[in-house]
Amino acid sequence: MRWDRYFEPADRIDQVVFGLVLLAAAGFLGYFGIKGAIAYIHGSRAAPSDPLACGIGILGGLGGGYLSLRLLTGWRAERALIPNTFLLCAGLGAVAGSVWFLSLTAALHDSLWSALGPAMATGAAGVAGVVLWWRRTRGQ
Repeated sequence: MRWDRYFEPADRIDQVVFGLVLLAAAGFLGYFGIKGAIAYIHGSRAAPSDPLACGIGILGGLGGGYLSLRLLTGWRAERALIPNTFLLCAGLGAVAGSVWFLSLTAALHDSLWSALGPAMATGAAGVAGVVLWWRRTRGQ
């Protein structure tokens, strides 16, 4: 199997479709991040209004919106979509989040099987991000 094909530039139609999906996800994250922040300001201390969750939602919405607009418009297409530093940090964060999710599930539930799929998918995405970063910085 040829793995290099996964690191080649995507066709324009693929960029537009993925840009629309990413824009919807960014809008979702941003909306609930702002909604939770407003609830926290008004005194709610429920889990969706936790400041960390609100910050993640707002930053995810802003970052996803930026990336989706770059995909949709083709703006700065000559440069990499995701900068190297962000790619490394996001990849390591996804791996750490996967481990944290599994440890939290082990502490709160009887079985890890319910959380194994999402945790493995997040961990695999993180490993793929670190591999892509490695390939970019080592020039392979």
